Amino acid sequence: MVGIFIASLGLLLLGSASLTASASASTAQVSIAGFALTLCAALSWACGNIVSKKMGAVNMLSLVAWSALLPIIPFFVLSCLMDGVAVVWHSLTHISLSAMLAILYLSGAASLIGYTLWGKLLAALPTHVVAPLSLLVPVVGLSSAWIILDESLNRTQIIGASIVMAGLLFNVFGQKLITAIRTKNRPTI
Repeated sequence: MVGIFIASLGLLLLGSASLTASASASTAQVSIAGFALTLCAALSWACGNIVSKKMGAVNMLSLVAWSALLPIIPFFVLSCLMDGVAVVWHSLTHISLSAMLAILYLSGAASLIGYTLWGKLLAALPTHVVAPLSLLVPVVGLSSAWIILDESLNRTQIIGASIVMAGLLFNVFGQKLITAIRTKNRPTI
């Protein structure tokens, strides 16, 4: 509970840093709607983890591959309704190399490999061991944007990411630390 509390403080700090970021060109802006959608994605992730854990041992690669086909249809229809068929058609016929590489990375590495391994971890290990690792998502996202895309991070984002990492470390190693302290402070007879 302490580790979750610490990490939650870091996530709140990251969220506030994104919402109150300055309007300079080097600092990314996140809208309230974007932040709300991110929270909805986290809820969706949690629900998916619960369902995955309840399913037990299944062929995760098949599950991920087949379940990835379902969202294509409503997303395509929604895109046509919101942007128009002409815009969607133009986007599909004039796709850039970087967009194709991003699609391959997201569908191959992130989805097929990442979700398959995550599902196998959930099936093999207790949830309290695996679930806190998802706290690395915002930290890895910020770090990747900084390293790969040369985005600048403000002080609040760096501190927030550090607090998230501290919460994760406490969650993973906290019990061992508490046991070691109790053992050390135990009176000898």
